[in-house]
Amino acid sequence: MFIVDKKIPDDAKKRLRDFGDVIELETSGITYDAISGHPDIFFCRVPGGVVVAPGIPDEILNKTESFGVNMIPGSEKPGSAYPNTAIYNALVTNQYLIHNKSVTDPAIVNATKGLRSIHVKQAYTRCNLIAMNKLFVTSDVGIHKKLIEEGLNVHLFNTETVKLQGFSHGFLGGACGVWEDRFFVCGNLNYFPDGEKLRHMVTNAGYKLTELYDGPLIDGGGIIALNSDG
Repeated sequence: MFIVDKKIPDDAKKRLRDFGDVIELETSGITYDAISGHPDIFFCRVPGGVVVAPGIPDEILNKTESFGVNMIPGSEKPGSAYPNTAIYNALVTNQYLIHNKSVTDPAIVNATKGLRSIHVKQAYTRCNLIAMNKLFVTSDVGIHKKLIEEGLNVHLFNTETVKLQGFSHGFLGGACGVWEDRFFVCGNLNYFPDGEKLRHMVTNAGYKLTELYDGPLIDGGGIIALNSDG
């Protein structure tokens, strides 16, 4: 089961339904409009479940619970401005919690005890970073530098062509998602200047690339698989 921003193209949602149920996220009165439906603002996958921010519509929670997803209540609502908008925007893998630790919601900290914690300045971490096993791709220079210092295999991409409503551009992680052996992109990499480079990395990491619609990459706050790592 996947959760996506309701505002991403219908063709992308239709294609994603080939792989599982799709929940379309929409919120009101919590944060600003451009990110009000972004999953990575409200949900954070952790070992054994998903931390979910307070204020998510009951309709969404009821759907996730009907599929047996372990929903872990978050401590605080996202705010209306950065960095309070980013308290759930951590990247968590089976080994790492990567985030700006000064803003991480306590529920994420509690759920990731035992993982190696890496502090980065960019609190919109999941927006800017995605992992494929031991390979990381990012659109943030600071995250790139920090992960290199930590000895991780990380590659930097320019995302000036990634679309985000109301902004000059979006971020790479926000246009992507990982589920089992699939790497999803909300768009077609033919429209992305480093598209061939990313295709090559995805294939070499052992993943199957799925481009969800024919158009430029859209930062929709990620494609988050709720019932598996992603």
